[in-house]
Amino acid sequence: MFEFKEALKQNRISRVPKFFSAELSEVSKEILEKTGADPERSLDFVLSDKSVDRDNDTINQDGWSLDRYRKNPVVLWAHDSNQPPVAKSIHTWVSDGKLRSINQFATRDEYPFADTVHRLYKGGFLRAVSVGFMPIEYKFNAERGDMAIDFVKQELMEHSCVPVPSNPNALHGAKASGVDLRPIVEWAEQFLDGAVGKGLWLPRETVEKMWKESKEEKTISIPGKSKETITVTDELVKEIGNMASAAIRKELTAITGRFF
Repeated sequence: MFEFKEALKQNRISRVPKFFSAELSEVSKEILEKTGADPERSLDFVLSDKSVDRDNDTINQDGWSLDRYRKNPVVLWAHDSNQPPVAKSIHTWVSDGKLRSINQFATRDEYPFADTVHRLYKGGFLRAVSVGFMPIEYKFNAERGDMAIDFVKQELMEHSCVPVPSNPNALHGAKASGVDLRPIVEWAEQFLDGAVGKGLWLPRETVEKMWKESKEEKTISIPGKSKETITVTDELVKEIGNMASAAIRKELTAITGRFF
């Protein structure tokens, strides 16, 4: 976040990401009738408001330019434009000092990953969103601090669902309630391997935590240990491999009379 503020100070315009703990609700009957949104796949998101955010900045909600976004109203995952969108915005508008959007998520048949994201939001396991916008008019506010910015006018480029759980145990709860987290695990593994997500505004430790919380627990049997339900980790796989190698060496010694 510091880098883009330095760029703004030097009048070098760059796209700005802003994370927000979204207010979520079911779509009202009035808006369903107005937009034709699928009530089973849609949620009403508050994307931004006028309060001072965690970066000590404010966004003027009357200053949003939405026309270009409405022509291609994609909802991304973690600002990753290289991956398919997880939803589309059926209706984006400003009301009562808040930027809002009706997001309709892809079905499981259309995009399994999007279906998992939808279920995580609908179940309250994820709540954060992030707007990506281009500043048009802004000013630094010395009263709040040297790097505090008041965004006066801005153009919405996209908004994203982001993998910031509502609490540390959120994904454990999602898993226990039957949400299929395999698409999340696969995405996190690709992100950590560098296959996806290059240039995303997303801390690596956030994805690592999400990956660990989403991993399935499996019942396995380890020589010399009782059968129990544990989480399969890289360290555990290595340990099992070492045990297997020792058992094989012992068997070869018994058969050949040679030490391995």
